Amino acid sequence: MPKNLIYYLEKIPDFREPRGCRHRLSVVLLIIILAIMSGELGYQAMSRFLERHRRNLSFVTRSAHIPYPLYISD
Repeated sequence: MPKNLIYYLEKIPDFREPRGCRHRLSVVLLIIILAIMSGELGYQAMSRFLERHRRNLSFVTRSAHIPYPLYISD
């Protein structure tokens, strides 16, 4: 079976402290990669990318809802 990007992102160990960790690292990395590939650089641009593509990103991550912030301050 061919492996996809999400498969490999889920193999990356999560270095973050478990306390207060809201989102799977693989989802965070996937969204960052997609935003950068779309030409969005910086936190605010990535936040706008998330807002524009919320429905599609929920489908890609196989989640009915991605609980991510809509605005990230610099």
